[in-house]
Amino acid sequence: MLKFFLNIKFWMPLVIVFIMAVLLDVIFRLGYWNDFIKPKSYLGNAIYREKAIKDFGLENIHWITIGDSRFDWGIEHSRIKNTQKRNGLNHLRMSFESSNFMAIQTTIEWSIANMPNLKGILIGVSEDGFSHYSAATNQYKVAWPFRSFIKYNKYQYFDFKSHLYSYFTRYGMSVYFNDLRFFLRNIVKRFKDINDFINNDFHNIFEFNRNMQGNICQYQLDDLKDCILTAKELHKKKTKLKGAENFIYKVCYNSQSSTLPNEKFIPTQLSSQEKEDLSNQWVSLFSIINQKNIELKLVYLPDHDIFDYAIKSNNAHEVSNKIINHVGMLKNTEILDLSKEFKTKNKFQSCQLYKDPLHFNNIGKSLITEKIINRFFLTVSK
Repeated sequence: MLKFFLNIKFWMPLVIVFIMAVLLDVIFRLGYWNDFIKPKSYLGNAIYREKAIKDFGLENIHWITIGDSRFDWGIEHSRIKNTQKRNGLNHLRMSFESSNFMAIQTTIEWSIANMPNLKGILIGVSEDGFSHYSAATNQYKVAWPFRSFIKYNKYQYFDFKSHLYSYFTRYGMSVYFNDLRFFLRNIVKRFKDINDFINNDFHNIFEFNRNMQGNICQYQLDDLKDCILTAKELHKKKTKLKGAENFIYKVCYNSQSSTLPNEKFIPTQLSSQEKEDLSNQWVSLFSIINQKNIELKLVYLPDHDIFDYAIKSNNAHEVSNKIINHVGMLKNTEILDLSKEFKTKNKFQSCQLYKDPLHFNNIGKSLITEKIINRFFLTVSK
């Protein structure tokens, strides 16, 4: 048995595979694969944005917008950019789909270090964004171009269940694996996608305005009971669920809440350590911005009711309250609290403002953009 393991025929293939894996990891980290990346993916979106920012000129940037898809898809970037341009400022989009704390923190700290004339940062976060961790896989893809500012010793990026898994997902082979796999499946389509993106979307990357037509008024989502019944009806559909339907189904048709509709839902509870870690890391990030004498405009975004009764921990507000209270005491800082903006049904039904329970539709994002501009940017920034 020992002779078999010592035989070159056994260990040589393993050595070759290891060397190839190391070489690929180096190639990915040095950016040699980035010209072949799929543009419209978590990883491609971040890589092409970094390229666009550098092409624009890092020294020419005065303001940036930061946030996840709720903010990235939920505001009209061109209106903010044009308003700021009239103020003599260049305000560019640095918000990314599927961002959470890791991607937001690394993007901000990278921007502070690399944009010598950065004057201000516009950030949009909801209570749900403040009070939970995200999947390790997506976070590394979104944060990859800014990974030199990932600080494992300072920040608790993932919950305990994902902590060990995060060691695997941080390597280039893991980050780029699916992109390479899909490239090899259809090389011709990849080059077509890259060509189409460069000739169209890349030039408008800072004018991004995702079309969010429709609303969710056809779904009953006022409480958990309604959501469960709606999800069960969706389960009967033979077609593949997409968009709002898929979100509702995943949230309300699960092992915890898909039993009898009249059963009481037992929400999760953040531990004392989790509350401390989550609040402290956001407080630390906002303090870094403040210490650099950079203006901070924080938009506290609304969550759909489905987050309150089926997603958030029941003490999530303790985390967000601590963060908001701290931000309110910082200099050069303003808060636009929209957390209850879409809760009222006096003028609009809440459902008329959402594309799905996570994202605002065209009406909702127009309202939010208007409030941001009126509150922060109608006069020249200091």
